[in-house]
Amino acid sequence: MNNQKPKLIHYYYQQLALIKDPYLRANPNITKDFPTVISDPHKFAAFDIAVELHRDGSRPWAG
Repeated sequence: MNNQKPKLIHYYYQQLALIKDPYLRANPNITKDFPTVISDPHKFAAFDIAVELHRDGSRPWAG
């Protein structure tokens, strides 16, 4: 699953980018908007990184 992590980070980054409100984008309601993330530790880790990238105003690195 580790090789999937960069793809998951990019996926969640894109999903968060669809949220227009910058506050909600950086502080999403995980139980309401992203419920599948809660039960999977790999998805949660990738989601957490994507949220931090939005908070910092950064983008995921693509190579």
